[in-house]
Amino acid sequence: GKHNNWSVGTDTGLNWFYPGKDNNSRKLFVTAIACLAHGLMKHNDIIRCAVAHAGNEHRLGAQEAPPAIISLYPGTLFEQHVDAIIKGGDLLGYKAEKGAADAKASAVMPAVCGVEDR
Repeated sequence: GKHNNWSVGTDTGLNWFYPGKDNNSRKLFVTAIACLAHGLMKHNDIIRCAVAHAGNEHRLGAQEAPPAIISLYPGTLFEQHVDAIIKGGDLLGYKAEKGAADAKASAVMPAVCGVEDR
């Protein structure tokens, strides 16, 4: 499928969608993802209208990607963290980690990346 990867930052270089290395950055990350997820859920019709035009409708429906799909993939570990927050857990319980992604092919070496990367 087609993806539109983007982020939100400030004029001072603060990236809202980067987990960061200190507690304030981590709180901002968790809060920003929660706000994004809520906004996508509540206003998906407006977001869809913003990208709906004849060119995209044909491209997205013509064997390139599933039509009209808007998704947010935070990763399984982050989803578990969100579930814990909903149950009263600490906002700071999530820490982004690096790991090796297994390509499932013997001719390819595992790549070091964020464990939440697909």
